[in-house]
Amino acid sequence: MQRHAALAGLSEEHHHGLVWSRRLTKLAAGKLETSPKEVMGEFLSVWEREINPHFRREEEILLPVFARTDHYWVAGIQEMLRQHVELRRNIWLLREDPHPDVIRQTGELLQEHIRLEEREVFPLIQQEADESLLARIDELLHV
Repeated sequence: MQRHAALAGLSEEHHHGLVWSRRLTKLAAGKLETSPKEVMGEFLSVWEREINPHFRREEEILLPVFARTDHYWVAGIQEMLRQHVELRRNIWLLREDPHPDVIRQTGELLQEHIRLEEREVFPLIQQEADESLLARIDELLHV
């Protein structure tokens, strides 16, 4: 399914998240030449600048506007929000102690999360939101 223009920006940001999910899983497996401390520093910086703000746009704009429909609290959206919380928990853990198991879990969960949004949540929103609601989402995401 082609992504609606209102969701295209969020979808494009997912690509960068997938790159990071792969880097984290490789780092946890010891398959990167770069220093773990350097990679984790870069990832935590990307988290603050890009990934966490992305989550906030989804939570504070996308989902509240979509909640005007009757389909806003389906299992896929509940799981999306649960994963946001779990990823934020992992970030706290990684700041304290970048243990390989938590690095691996974070990489795997980030990939799973992006796949959930791209395969379930965004298609649901495109299917259930009318054009005026999608236009409102687009407008608010670009303010």
